[in-house]
Order: sequence, then C-alpha cells, then structure tokens
Amino acid sequence: MEQIKIKYDGGLRCSATNDLGGSLITDAPKKFGGKAESFSPTGALVASLGACILTMMDVVAQKHGFSIASTTINALEEMAEKPSLRIAKIILAFHMAKNIPVEKRPLIENVVKLCPVHNSLDPNIVYDVTFTYPD
Repeated sequence: MEQIKIKYDGGLRCSATNDLGGSLITDAPKKFGGKAESFSPTGALVASLGACILTMMDVVAQKHGFSIASTTINALEEMAEKPSLRIAKIILAFHMAKNIPVEKRPLIENVVKLCPVHNSLDPNIVYDVTFTYPD
C-alpha cells in the first residue's frame, strides 16, 4: 500500500509526496484565488484517471502481444456548481498508437471501464470517450 503525505503549503497550494519518492503540487484555480500554476485538485484527479487507464491498457496489450506506446489522452473536466461543486463530466479523447490490431481494439477500449480510478469515482459522472486510431 502506497503511503501519501499531503501538506497545505499556504496560498491555496498543497504538496503531496509518497513513500516511493514521487511528488505532486496542486494549486487552486484563479477563480478561487489560487495562482493556477500547477494541477488543480480536480485536474490531478482527471490526470490520475488517464494515467490509470493507460497503465491498465498496457497491461492488457502486453498480455496480448502488442504495445500502446505513444498513446495519448487529451482530457477535460466539466464542473457542476449545483447542487454542489463537483466534476459533472470527464471528456477523454484517446489518440491511439500505431499498429494496434483491429481485432484487439474493443478489448483495449473496454479497459476504460475496468480502471480502478474510474471504478472509484462517483457513478453520476458523465464520460465522453472517443478513440482515434492513425490508420
């Protein structure tokens, strides 16, 4: 189990470190008085989701003998303010690596729903997911 230490640094900024030596800084958006110089907390959550999905995709790809190296995601979050401030929608636009076998694409695309971060989020979040392949 990974232990994470999160510290409030002041000025609406936090820093997090884990016991493996990793670090992350979050900064509030300007509309809340932050400097917006790093990930917002919700942006970090969306980045975590994307990283989790790509990691799980690669686990599946390796198991089936191909690579997803160079796959990228353009991600956006849309916030709702009522009834409470929260992420209402996450848009994930996947730009897939070359040479992913056509017959394996549904398997890879289904990983979005298998990611532990995805499965830990509010089920009311709407997902807009697209996949673009270079061929």
